[in-house]
Amino acid sequence: MNGRRQRILFVIKNLQQGGTEGQLLQMLETLDHSLFEYRLCTIQSEVHYAGLPKNGTIGSLDASVSDRNLPRRLAAVIDDYQPDLIHSFRDQVNLQIWRALRRSRHQPAALMSVRGRPIYPQYLAMARLFSRRCFKMTVNSRSVADALTGIGRVPKDRIAVIHNVSDADRFQPPAAGQRAQARRTLDLGDDQFVLLCPARLSFVKNQIGLVLALGWLKRQGRLPDDFCLLLPGRVRDRLSDRITRFLIKAGGLAGQVRLPGPIGDLVPYYHAADALVLPSWAEGMPNVSLEGQLSGLPAVVSRQANRDGIVIDGESGFVVPTGSTAALAEAVARLIALPADARRNMGLRGRAHVLEQFPRDAALQAMTRLYLQAITAQAAVPRLTRATPLLAAPPVKPSLLLPALPDRQPRRSRAARAP
Repeated sequence: MNGRRQRILFVIKNLQQGGTEGQLLQMLETLDHSLFEYRLCTIQSEVHYAGLPKNGTIGSLDASVSDRNLPRRLAAVIDDYQPDLIHSFRDQVNLQIWRALRRSRHQPAALMSVRGRPIYPQYLAMARLFSRRCFKMTVNSRSVADALTGIGRVPKDRIAVIHNVSDADRFQPPAAGQRAQARRTLDLGDDQFVLLCPARLSFVKNQIGLVLALGWLKRQGRLPDDFCLLLPGRVRDRLSDRITRFLIKAGGLAGQVRLPGPIGDLVPYYHAADALVLPSWAEGMPNVSLEGQLSGLPAVVSRQANRDGIVIDGESGFVVPTGSTAALAEAVARLIALPADARRNMGLRGRAHVLEQFPRDAALQAMTRLYLQAITAQAAVPRLTRATPLLAAPPVKPSLLLPALPDRQPRRSRAARAP
């Protein structure tokens, strides 16, 4: 390297509550600042996080990912900041970065992250094209890697699998006092069974199937009267949200299911819950499974939500066939029937497994190595053979390129503001 800190430009759609956003912020907090400086560019200005990392510049273009002028504006940011590396996140942003790099004068190394499923067909069709421009496509799960190589025809050597990270010091099994305090805060009884499903409200997360399973148990008289399901998360699919709420009422579950909306801090929910459930139709590597198991919760997950083996079937929870309402209901009923000590032991086995198989430091070190490899490889490319931009971006005043996010304070989503 040249002795100076390497510049990284991170580009993401927004900082709404979500797995990818949370992972990025964790990475920024632990980035080796003796090696790197960074600028974080969000496309949209909405923020659901307080206490954003303050070691770099964080700003927003306050635009839409479908804005026709977005590639030109991103190219101007690239030419102004002149990063050694660009790391973009998620399909829509990857597409716009690919377009921006065809316009920018400065040609840095690039990494493009694909971190969730399902991957829309139009982006799978372009994945091979993206992979030719970037050093690696980074993914967090074997399921995402399989989709890119099998359907998107991305060469295996262009993919780097780096698992998600979770803070084992922050997510811990609660002491008795912490559990009692969390239950009081959330207005839950000391002895009632609390099931937690923290996920955005969407068809993919399958809250519909979960509510159907609970309705089936209730009709059979196998759901305790004081049972409570917590469904924190922002509304992603309005139709799915409406169907879920209708089924809650139709199934006689109105007093047993709560939808608190977007939550900035899930720790009290993990502390208050008896078990975690994630019945998704498709997943990358779900953060909530890692966090829930680290917090000592046994889990019921679908096979598609467990492609990376976070939950050990019969040991730290139960893995059910994806989309099977009957199997999901039976697994929930088994957890309810277990003694509290047995559930706690399952959760502790889950925590030990996550600590062993998905260590935080290993993932962060792997990402640092990848950054340095990408920058080194790009520096070795002769300038005359580097990609020539098709259309150079016109000069833009630096002060107008990346306005700072206002006060860096969390702002409630439209769904959360609704009465």
